[in-house]
Amino acid sequence: ARCGEARTATLTYVALRDVTPRVERLGDAELTWSAAYITPQREWRHIAELHSYTYSAGDLVTRNRTVQQATTDKRWLDDLGLTYNGQKVVGVIRPPRTIQADGTAAFGLGAGLLQPNGQVRFTFSEPDAGKLAAFMIAQRRRSRAAARVIAPSPYIFQAIGGSRSAPGVCGVS
Repeated sequence: ARCGEARTATLTYVALRDVTPRVERLGDAELTWSAAYITPQREWRHIAELHSYTYSAGDLVTRNRTVQQATTDKRWLDDLGLTYNGQKVVGVIRPPRTIQADGTAAFGLGAGLLQPNGQVRFTFSEPDAGKLAAFMIAQRRRSRAAARVIAPSPYIFQAIGGSRSAPGVCGVS
């Protein structure tokens, strides 16, 4: 049997979220895909969140500025070179899951750990997320930038597997 030409597609989705069926064009062909998050019995679902970036969900300019600030702060955190239990600390941007009654939504910046296989672990048991949050809060004394990016009190965000992203995030409407 002959194989066709190799094709590449970029699929926009968010970790821990379900994706309803979507169709992506691949030259003269189409790829239909979807995703379903299967919740394991002993799921790690807690994120040590460092900063929240609230914006008006209906204002695309503000949303883009908010994403840009979260991305800048993530890069700053990545460049610090912090290690926690022998693993490099990196920033993880959490997309909004809901739009509040006042019309706002929020991206979050969480702490993740770079694993030996190159993947980033960003969900933990609740106690482990609390310990990572305490470590990060201790980093606030490093600089004014650290005090601005890392909140002074721990906030452990509970990620709910299989949920959807807020409309307008990651190409989801």
